[in-house]
Amino acid sequence: TARTIPREVKDLFEPRSKSAGRTPEGRILKKITDENATPESIVSELLGGGGPTTAPKEGSIGAVNRIKTALFGSEKGNVGPLVDRDVAQRVWNDIRMAYWSRLVVNKKGAMQTPTMTAQNIKSAFQNQESLMRSLFTKNELKVMREYQHIVDELSCQAYNPPCPASPVHSLLRNPTTLSLPTVVHV
Repeated sequence: TARTIPREVKDLFEPRSKSAGRTPEGRILKKITDENATPESIVSELLGGGGPTTAPKEGSIGAVNRIKTALFGSEKGNVGPLVDRDVAQRVWNDIRMAYWSRLVVNKKGAMQTPTMTAQNIKSAFQNQESLMRSLFTKNELKVMREYQHIVDELSCQAYNPPCPASPVHSLLRNPTTLSLPTVVHV
């Protein structure tokens, strides 16, 4: 989409500072809109390669925000969306899913262990909170935090039996306490 944008939104994808030329987010956007960029190189360039334990790459948050503006338009209304709403939402969700996958899937493509999943989410909140706030809604971040706590408690129970009992674990042990019509035993 960015490769076919009209001239009037060029500044959105090629931000420059007066003294230093292309800005860090401009360099990222240039690389990800290159016609030879692969999906893997786009994700790596946009989100960085260090994982959740490192701070976001310089320019990542700005690049993500510019992509969001290109997809959905600016809050000020001076830049309209470049694509229809369905396409914009699919592209945006692909970016968000790529970030989430880095937290819950290992480099071999398998799901992380519960302990690693909880640690990755916790690290992302500690080291990449601004990037996460650019990518996800407040409600989504709240759900991620809740998920991290639940997975952390479950992994504690699985690997350390003397760990203090959690409400989730007790529900799993005694599903009759749930007020649901059907319970799946884990």
